[in-house]
Amino acid sequence: MRILKCFYVRLCANQLMPPRFAKLVSHSRFLPVTAILFVSAFLPLLLSSAPVSFAASNGCASNEIMNIAVGGGQPNTLTYFSVHSASAATMGQLLWLRPVALPAVNGTYYTQDSVANSWTVNSNFTQWTFHINPDVYWSNGQQVTAQDWVNTFSPQFDLNPTYDSQNLRSEVVSVVPVNSSTVVFNLNKTDAWLPSELDAAGVQPPAPSQFISAGPSFTGFGVVTVDDGAYYVENYTTGSTQAVLLRNPYFVPLPQICEIIVSFTSSASDITTLMSSGQYDLALPDQVAVNPILSTPNLHADPLIGLWQTSLSWNLALYPYNMTQFRQAIAYAVNQGAILDEAYGGWGVTSYNAEGLIPAAATEFYDPNQITYSYNDTAALNLLHSIGFTGGTNGAALKYPNGTAVTLSLWAATSGAGPELAGQIVQQDLQAIGMTINVNDVATSTLVGDFYANVGGIKSAMIVQDSSGQTPGDAWKDAQTASVQAIVSIGAYSTWLPVGAPTNDYNGNLTALKATNSPGQVKQILDNIQLLNSQYLPILMLSNPNKVWVYSTARFTNWHPLGYTPQLSDITLALLTQVGVTTSTSPSSTLTYSSITSTSSPTATTTSSLTLATSTVSATSSSTSSSISSSTTLIAAIVVVIIVVIAAVLVFGKRRGAPTQATTTQT
Repeated sequence: MRILKCFYVRLCANQLMPPRFAKLVSHSRFLPVTAILFVSAFLPLLLSSAPVSFAASNGCASNEIMNIAVGGGQPNTLTYFSVHSASAATMGQLLWLRPVALPAVNGTYYTQDSVANSWTVNSNFTQWTFHINPDVYWSNGQQVTAQDWVNTFSPQFDLNPTYDSQNLRSEVVSVVPVNSSTVVFNLNKTDAWLPSELDAAGVQPPAPSQFISAGPSFTGFGVVTVDDGAYYVENYTTGSTQAVLLRNPYFVPLPQICEIIVSFTSSASDITTLMSSGQYDLALPDQVAVNPILSTPNLHADPLIGLWQTSLSWNLALYPYNMTQFRQAIAYAVNQGAILDEAYGGWGVTSYNAEGLIPAAATEFYDPNQITYSYNDTAALNLLHSIGFTGGTNGAALKYPNGTAVTLSLWAATSGAGPELAGQIVQQDLQAIGMTINVNDVATSTLVGDFYANVGGIKSAMIVQDSSGQTPGDAWKDAQTASVQAIVSIGAYSTWLPVGAPTNDYNGNLTALKATNSPGQVKQILDNIQLLNSQYLPILMLSNPNKVWVYSTARFTNWHPLGYTPQLSDITLALLTQVGVTTSTSPSSTLTYSSITSTSSPTATTTSSLTLATSTVSATSSSTSSSISSSTTLIAAIVVVIIVVIAAVLVFGKRRGAPTQATTTQT
């Protein structure tokens, strides 16, 4: 009865029941009747609407659970701050929508996975207005609003000096909400590419209060997270080899898959073995392990063609790496064909013709008129001899001009088999021209700490890693070199070249790009930068492998290309259906994965505007309508209870007013 009284008090406090009536019906005389009415009216309702936001994982049918395997070990975070592994990057892609539309390789825009679906900018690119997609909700049922953007892009979060990888705080003066769905960024300088910078590596997309209040150091571990992607995480703990992701009931379109179990592994053999045995539905194995498992029935490869990057970076301020001829000699000495075949299973292309740092597959901005290289030991030694090096032929040691033997260190970031095997091939090739190369294979997460502490003199060494690098099709990211592409999470070698005319030329082109988005000017600027990069090699591309997802059609169907963008798409997963299950709407008939209508970045007119395509997918159940329906049902139930209780009060009132028969007590 105490619980029932508490319920009535709460109804009164929320103005759902008049105070006097609440007091009356909570009287002990009426509690037995109202208790029955309460239980009969509300218990079915409470049971049917119990937890919507955070459904228990054991509530999903077995055919609604997907198993995904990701290499690179356990994630170090569930945010985009300080991502140090492929597993952390993949988790971020599953949980968060991008802040703005992500461009595809041909320069068109991919809008289905972004929070903002359109934006405008003033004539001098100092005021950007972003319009938020009204269908985007956090997994707790709250709508993503302009205030979320204000909270995220603030000195307490994204613009915190410790976490502001893009130095946005130097130009963002204020972030102001116009209304709940519109937010304005005011800048103190011209910036024609602010949307690209908001979507850059290390920048956290709009975050909910759960993350904002905890600060940018919060990893998202140990809690039921609130996210705006198709899924959210149920209490992932540090070091766990699996993460449970539950369906965001407010995501549009509503995913058919109720739960995703993500397994983290450092073993490529584990992924291939379990994928072949049917225990995984989707996996990102090492490329070298893909071909052997494709003969398994129902397994298919979905490659992101030639857009991944395997790089060799070096400290341009130190000898001998500060010598252009030395860097060019390394470009000739390394057998990129062997790296592609042996480290990546032949998935991808060599980078001899793309040392300008824009892959040839990025057709909108790639410039073929740049300096190209080939595997040629003779050309390598000729360049080294031209700057005073001696030896290196017929097995002789290569020596510096002062007669000291050339001994160098190389570190390989072993987030997968690719960089480790690539490092071994680089070692063999450079030793073939007389160098001594000492190799250290270190996990990427360990390499980060080692770099900051300069363990083993790593800051004086060469570093091999693979990553997604920049985003082909995005001019601003394509223009970046070492500061974005060379171990972005470490910040290694963040200058183009320390000093000199080439650096001035590069910086001049970058400044010009900052002030324009005119397609013709942008293309010319990127051509200039590619020519500079291919000649001076601030970073050496060793290959452009494919990033290859392997998926199974044994349990799920309606797969759309995962490799259309450099990320795993929330929409792609949301459109999957169980084999043998028919749905009321066919996702494939309502969404064409590649149907993007925007043809370029905003043009530089007096008021620049980009209108983006919006998805017309109709979810099987709309979160908004569901929320309204639940509220309506609750109100209706309360009204019914009030009417019934009033009737009960009247009945009891009549009984109270009727004459009572005296009782006789016999003694």
